Amino acid sequence: VRNAGAGQGGAIRLVFQSNCVMSGCTLVDNTAIYGGAIYLSSTFATIENLIVAHNSGKAIAESDTRSDPSISNCLFWNNPDGAYLNEGTTVISQASGPNGLDALVPEAHNDSDGDPLFMNQATGNYHLRPGSPAIDVGLAGVVPAMDYDGVLRPVGAGFDIGALEFVP
Repeated sequence: VRNAGAGQGGAIRLVFQSNCVMSGCTLVDNTAIYGGAIYLSSTFATIENLIVAHNSGKAIAESDTRSDPSISNCLFWNNPDGAYLNEGTTVISQASGPNGLDALVPEAHNDSDGDPLFMNQATGNYHLRPGSPAIDVGLAGVVPAMDYDGVLRPVGAGFDIGALEFVP
């Protein structure tokens, strides 16, 4: 949250990596020229159950054809420079729809666009409010057993997307 990269990867920068897994994270308000949230170069990664919101410089940037991350079940919101930069050339503005990430990138599945409904983003409270589209829709695969606050997952009917489980 609220990181800045000099050029690439405001929050996470992975170069020449393999078998990386990012699951159950909330990446918000990060800045970089490329990959405000995540920058990948010659890296194979699994990215799932993330909230990716308010990041500049294309929220997730894949710099080359040697990086083909699997991106699934992520919630994108208000990334002004685009949700995704595909192979360093194509900017994709949104996750869903006919021109979205899932339609244009073969490794992307079940991603969506929507306001995650944070309690109070301005004060850094990234807990989810009732009605958030991130509640109970996470994949059970490699999600952490506990959320960032130490709450056991899942709470409710299913796992939540992002770093914090909604606790009614």
